[in-house]
Amino acid sequence: MSDIDLARKILNEKNLTLAAVKDGVPVFESDGRGILPLYLALTEQPQALRGASAADRVVGKSAAVLFCLGKVKEIHSQVLSLPALDYLRENGVAAGCDRQVERILNRRGDGGCPVEALAMKAKSPEELLVLVREFLEGAGLLV
Repeated sequence: MSDIDLARKILNEKNLTLAAVKDGVPVFESDGRGILPLYLALTEQPQALRGASAADRVVGKSAAVLFCLGKVKEIHSQVLSLPALDYLRENGVAAGCDRQVERILNRRGDGGCPVEALAMKAKSPEELLVLVREFLEGAGLLV
């Protein structure tokens, strides 16, 4: 079984939001919401994503940028935005999805995702990581 297939299987069987596999071994798993699991993977286990195959529930442009910053080799998402797909392709990351959408919505479904707005504001992937940290701190998700 390929790493991406194994990551997808783990994501679904364990009802996770993010699973990463490298060389047939799970290297990161989370059931956290939103961008938090990816942020924690990048900041607490920076080597985990490097060269890994990742399966995620929802990938918008912000997540795509962070996945590229983490140097994943491929991604499969249940929901993938077109801006995310474009960014991943531009950066040489293979990407697949179950459903493609124009944009990622907020949790209420009545507007754009606030984390996606950060991707438009950031001038670099490193700046986006800082903006995401500030967003998570402001939401009380990081201490």
